[in-house]
Amino acid sequence: MAKQFYSFHFGNEMRPSLENLRSRERFLTPRFFSALTASGEGSLDQFTLTENYPKSFKIGECRADTATNVDLQIQLYWKDDYTTVQQEVVANMVKEGGKWLLDGVGSNKRLLSLPQAHTK
Repeated sequence: MAKQFYSFHFGNEMRPSLENLRSRERFLTPRFFSALTASGEGSLDQFTLTENYPKSFKIGECRADTATNVDLQIQLYWKDDYTTVQQEVVANMVKEGGKWLLDGVGSNKRLLSLPQAHTK
Protein backbone atom coordinates (compact mmCIF):
# COMPACT_ATOMS: atom_id res chain seq x y z
CA MET A 1 0.00 0.00 0.00
CA ALA A 2 2.90 2.39 0.64
CA LYS A 3 3.98 2.05 -2.99
CA GLN A 4 0.44 2.83 -4.16
CA PHE A 5 0.26 5.85 -1.90
CA TYR A 6 3.64 7.29 -2.88
CA SER A 7 2.96 6.60 -6.58
CA PHE A 8 -0.28 8.57 -6.24
CA HIS A 9 1.44 11.31 -4.25
CA PHE A 10 4.30 11.73 -6.75
CA GLY A 11 1.92 11.51 -9.72
CA ASN A 12 -0.23 14.40 -8.49
CA GLU A 13 0.26 17.88 -7.08
CA MET A 14 2.50 17.50 -4.01
CA ARG A 15 2.00 21.05 -2.73
CA PRO A 16 0.42 20.88 0.73
CA SER A 17 -3.20 21.99 0.69
CA LEU A 18 -6.46 20.78 2.18
CA GLU A 19 -7.71 19.79 -1.28
CA ASN A 20 -4.57 17.73 -1.98
CA LEU A 21 -4.77 16.14 1.46
CA ARG A 22 -8.40 15.14 0.90
CA SER A 23 -7.43 13.38 -2.33
CA ARG A 24 -5.04 11.24 -0.25
CA GLU A 25 -7.47 10.54 2.60
CA ARG A 26 -8.25 6.98 1.44
CA PHE A 27 -4.59 6.05 2.06
CA LEU A 28 -4.42 7.53 5.59
CA THR A 29 -5.65 6.46 9.01
CA PRO A 30 -8.39 8.75 10.32
CA ARG A 31 -6.06 9.83 13.15
CA PHE A 32 -3.22 10.80 10.78
CA PHE A 33 -5.62 12.58 8.41
CA SER A 34 -7.06 14.58 11.33
CA ALA A 35 -3.60 15.49 12.59
CA LEU A 36 -2.55 16.70 9.14
CA THR A 37 -5.70 18.77 8.61
CA ALA A 38 -5.32 20.31 12.07
CA SER A 39 -1.73 21.33 11.34
CA GLY A 40 -2.90 23.59 8.51
CA GLU A 41 -1.27 24.38 5.20
CA GLY A 42 2.41 25.13 4.89
CA SER A 43 5.26 24.61 2.49
CA LEU A 44 6.54 21.35 4.05
CA ASP A 45 5.31 18.21 2.32
CA GLN A 46 4.31 16.00 5.26
CA PHE A 47 4.86 12.81 3.24
CA THR A 48 8.47 13.53 2.19
CA LEU A 49 9.35 15.97 5.00
CA THR A 50 10.81 18.45 2.53
CA GLU A 51 9.93 21.71 0.82
CA ASN A 52 11.98 20.77 -2.25
CA TYR A 53 9.88 17.96 -3.70
CA PRO A 54 11.83 14.89 -4.84
CA LYS A 55 11.59 13.54 -8.38
CA SER A 56 11.23 9.84 -7.51
CA PHE A 57 11.07 7.34 -4.67
CA LYS A 58 11.82 3.72 -3.87
CA ILE A 59 10.58 1.48 -1.07
CA GLY A 60 13.51 0.27 1.02
CA GLU A 61 13.70 -1.75 4.22
CA CYS A 62 10.64 -2.94 6.09
CA ARG A 63 10.58 -3.39 9.86
CA ALA A 64 7.52 -5.11 11.33
CA ASP A 65 6.71 -4.10 14.89
CA THR A 66 3.65 -6.37 14.90
CA ALA A 67 1.57 -8.19 12.29
CA THR A 68 -0.48 -5.01 11.85
CA ASN A 69 2.18 -2.30 12.26
CA VAL A 70 5.23 -1.82 10.03
CA ASP A 71 7.80 0.88 9.37
CA LEU A 72 8.90 1.24 5.75
CA GLN A 73 11.98 3.08 4.59
CA ILE A 74 11.08 5.44 1.75
CA GLN A 75 14.11 6.49 -0.30
CA LEU A 76 13.63 9.88 -1.96
CA TYR A 77 15.65 11.01 -4.98
CA TRP A 78 16.43 14.36 -6.56
CA LYS A 79 18.10 14.10 -9.98
CA ASP A 80 19.53 16.53 -12.47
CA ASP A 81 21.97 16.24 -15.36
CA TYR A 82 24.96 15.98 -13.02
CA THR A 83 23.98 14.55 -9.66
CA THR A 84 21.56 12.33 -7.81
CA VAL A 85 20.78 13.10 -4.18
CA GLN A 86 19.08 10.60 -1.88
CA GLN A 87 17.35 11.10 1.47
CA GLU A 88 15.10 8.84 3.48
CA VAL A 89 11.95 9.01 5.55
CA VAL A 90 10.13 6.25 7.40
CA ALA A 91 6.45 5.63 6.74
CA ASN A 92 4.48 3.90 9.48
CA MET A 93 1.75 1.67 8.03
CA VAL A 94 -0.95 0.06 10.14
CA LYS A 95 -3.61 -2.46 9.21
CA GLU A 96 -7.06 -1.12 10.06
CA GLY A 97 -10.34 -2.56 8.86
CA GLY A 98 -8.51 -5.06 6.65
CA LYS A 99 -6.56 -2.32 4.82
CA TRP A 100 -3.00 -1.04 5.21
CA LEU A 101 -3.06 2.72 5.87
CA LEU A 102 -0.38 5.34 6.38
CA ASP A 103 -0.31 6.40 10.04
CA GLY A 104 2.70 8.69 10.13
CA VAL A 105 5.92 9.78 8.46
CA GLY A 106 9.10 10.59 10.30
CA SER A 107 12.79 10.97 9.78
CA ASN A 108 14.78 7.77 9.47
CA LYS A 109 16.85 8.67 12.53
CA ARG A 110 13.86 9.51 14.71
CA LEU A 111 11.72 6.44 14.03
CA LEU A 112 14.49 3.88 13.92
CA SER A 113 16.10 5.14 17.12
CA LEU A 114 12.94 4.66 19.19
CA PRO A 115 11.42 1.17 19.38
CA GLN A 116 7.65 1.29 18.79
CA ALA A 117 7.92 5.04 18.05
CA HIS A 118 5.49 6.45 15.55
CA THR A 119 4.48 9.96 14.62
CA LYS A 120 1.02 9.99 16.15
